[in-house]
Amino acid sequence: MTFKTLSQLLEMVAGLEKDLGLAEMLPLERDVMAIIGAICEAEGRDVKTEEIIAHPLMASVPRSSLHRALRSLQDRGAIQHPPGRKAGRYIIPG
Repeated sequence: MTFKTLSQLLEMVAGLEKDLGLAEMLPLERDVMAIIGAICEAEGRDVKTEEIIAHPLMASVPRSSLHRALRSLQDRGAIQHPPGRKAGRYIIPG
């Protein structure tokens, strides 16, 4: 891979983040949104906290940081618990 290719990929990612409303989020929050969104889209179901923790993007993330990111995303309305659940599972509303 060349630096030109890397630059083009980074520009594409930045554009996608903007289109998805992720540009203003912290990097960890963007990663969590990507994980939840990918599972929701691919499998049409909610996502367990354990699945997020087990994802390769979360390999070096302390649990406390992940939980802070989840809380922040909930507070923004970017994610929520599915109807009838109060904890441990997440969906992207809408």
